[in-house]
Amino acid sequence: MTKKLFLAAASMALILGACSKNDDAPTFTQEITYRKAISVVYPLAQTSEEQGEASMAEYKVKYDIYAAGSGAASLAVKDLKVGGVATSFITTDLPMTSYGFSDKDYTYVMNVIDAKGDVLTGDNVNSVADLKVYITNGIYDLRLTAPGVTNDYGSDVGLYLHYDLNKKFLVKTFQRDTYYCGKTVTTYPSEEGMQAYENENIKYRVVVDVEKSKADVVLYDAKFAAPAPALTGMVLRGLDVTYFNGGFQISGKDIVPEVMEGDNATTPNSRYTFNDFTLSSSSSDLIDVECSYTVATVFKGAFSGSAIRITGDRP
Repeated sequence: MTKKLFLAAASMALILGACSKNDDAPTFTQEITYRKAISVVYPLAQTSEEQGEASMAEYKVKYDIYAAGSGAASLAVKDLKVGGVATSFITTDLPMTSYGFSDKDYTYVMNVIDAKGDVLTGDNVNSVADLKVYITNGIYDLRLTAPGVTNDYGSDVGLYLHYDLNKKFLVKTFQRDTYYCGKTVTTYPSEEGMQAYENENIKYRVVVDVEKSKADVVLYDAKFAAPAPALTGMVLRGLDVTYFNGGFQISGKDIVPEVMEGDNATTPNSRYTFNDFTLSSSSSDLIDVECSYTVATVFKGAFSGSAIRITGDRP
């Protein structure tokens, strides 16, 4: 459950910057630049099957916690690809509110910009409407490694946003390197009939190559049945990435995973062949996902999870 914050808590130091104060106007400001969030530009018609266009645009957010609820924030967008052409703009005087939420006795912060209707962009080229931004240090920033997978990671602060652009497009972001945590349920046959095994320890890491429309998926602490051993990690390489209907999907068939052996090596293991694998966004803000797969034609897995630690409805 979230709780609105009116003063900066100690944990805000992770995502809020220098504080200055005089007798008239205290300020607590931060400017953060995000270069590792994937931006997807979709046709505004949500029913269209037309593919969205993905690019690594740059977002720069500046905000003042003491001005929350008024013109607290600004957002600069650079090199957003629309029809193959780089587009840039700046919005100012955006309302922002901060919320706190807890997970395992640790308090995280989510800053929310929610600007309904038309938003001023300061130019005569682009129009922006219905802008919503989530900025939070409550992502699963696990920093786990995997051989052959890029380990430059993303930001330790997550940026998720969406807005209408020029009355023609819907723009959304999600992190290029993301960990999803939640619950996996595996069903499989046994001598006693069909069995179901629940596991909340499997972490699903997705690393997207935007230029190639491919993704590597790593399953850490993979365990599909109670009597089975837990594997350090399984790497599924080169899965297809598609963007449509305001979401994304990562999928593949007949994938021989590479099983991790220590920190520096993997070995292909056909014993764990994934006959099919699909991971799709399940929330409009691209934070939640659902995943289904079949391993060795026997184990059927279903995962539901999130990229952030917040529980319940998001503000």
